[in-house]
Amino acid sequence: MKKALIFGEILYDCLPDGSEVLGGAPFNVAWHLFAFRRAAGGRAAARVAQANSEAVSAANAVDSVLLSRLGEDERGARARQAMADWGIADIAVEADAMHPTGIAQVGLHDGHPTFDLRPEQAYDYIEGTAVDALSDLREALLYHGSLALRNEVSRQTLQRLQEQFQMPCFVDLNLREPWWRAETLPQYLIGAKWLKVNDDELRILCGSSEPLDHFDHQVEAAQSVVERFQLEQLIVTLGSKGAFVVLANGAVVSEQTPPLETVVDTVGAGDAFTSVWLFGLLCDWSPQTALPRALRFAADICTIPGATSTDVSIYERQVSSWSN
Repeated sequence: MKKALIFGEILYDCLPDGSEVLGGAPFNVAWHLFAFRRAAGGRAAARVAQANSEAVSAANAVDSVLLSRLGEDERGARARQAMADWGIADIAVEADAMHPTGIAQVGLHDGHPTFDLRPEQAYDYIEGTAVDALSDLREALLYHGSLALRNEVSRQTLQRLQEQFQMPCFVDLNLREPWWRAETLPQYLIGAKWLKVNDDELRILCGSSEPLDHFDHQVEAAQSVVERFQLEQLIVTLGSKGAFVVLANGAVVSEQTPPLETVVDTVGAGDAFTSVWLFGLLCDWSPQTALPRALRFAADICTIPGATSTDVSIYERQVSSWSN
């Protein structure tokens, strides 16, 4: 399994200063995955190859397809150009003449970003016909979040693809108000083998009305979720406190967030974490290997503005460190 189908939204985060940043969790994950593959095939990987050729060979084999939908508008054109400049193929990024490219108005509340997500955006109407001919998807991993499933069209497309290709599924819950309901959450987890949540989403999933403040309580709640949904892995991120993973047998792997001298913003840290975890699944890393690497990259993303970067050296440093 060396390919990932990344399903979901591409949108622009519209910041308080009037600027717009291309993003959306699936887009950010696809951006990072491609960059890791490119870095692994570049000069940094060539230097590492002498010490660890097997790791580099596995990294070079990883590929991904982004399935999304953009409006036939100026924002959509800019998004396609950004993907082309980065080398991401838009073969499965559909064009929509009826609905605009997605936007989210971003604000700040108590130091944390808030998102006002507009309805009836292009990514709500993903049809998926472009991937029907990709027979190798039967050996691929499927990633999706929950935002693009708010609309029946995209939700039915995802269900059809799951039935058609029988892909093992990684779900990043990523709940955004008001676009989810507690009673529909189980629908998002159909076919999930791996699930990633933050501590608040864990609380929601296990039905607790109070925050899960103690690690033992978080682990107990996570173990109940693993059993309920028959997961292979439940990954729980805890912000600055790190993350932990509960396996199907109830075992727990935990890690602290590495120290940082400077934090610019935390936008996209969760997507950065997810991208490394997906990369690790595609390269057969153990949770013990993947967890510190995912936290390290998420921490590094917090030292730059925004969720992604066009600085290839950021990705080269990650790939080089994975081989040490």
